[in-house]
Amino acid sequence: MDQQIESLQQELVDIAALKAGIRWREHGEKSAGYLKRIHQVRTVEQSINYLQDPTSGLTVSSRTQLMEVSQAFYQELYSVDLVDEHDIDCYLQDIADLPQLNEDDCRYLISPITIEEIIEQSKKVIRRQSSPGSDDLGYVFMHLIYQFSPLKDLILKIYV
Repeated sequence: MDQQIESLQQELVDIAALKAGIRWREHGEKSAGYLKRIHQVRTVEQSINYLQDPTSGLTVSSRTQLMEVSQAFYQELYSVDLVDEHDIDCYLQDIADLPQLNEDDCRYLISPITIEEIIEQSKKVIRRQSSPGSDDLGYVFMHLIYQFSPLKDLILKIYV
């Protein structure tokens, strides 16, 4: 199994290298120049070199000034804004007239999910042509797993 996973990972690396148009590859090696360029690009993308101080309007670039401007920004961002009681009352009046669920709908929504519902929902997406998710399993395969009797208890533990 590990060998198959390693083989698939190597295949993904090979595909990525071909997409990048790189001809430096040797068996299992990566180009030092390529790795250096990727590191430089990511470093530039992740660094902040300049910020504008909102109080003075000046552009700052020293590490100390960047930290001070950032700290002031986030303190302002996460500070509590006072809200007028009248505004709160108006907002609550506006949402009071929205439709509400009746008792039957409430009971239905909080009832446990059944395996039949899971299978029914998976049947609706079985014909969709899309890439598999992060688990690398497509809709058709998931639908088959849901119908497999020995796994039904495990599936219900996951979804309920």
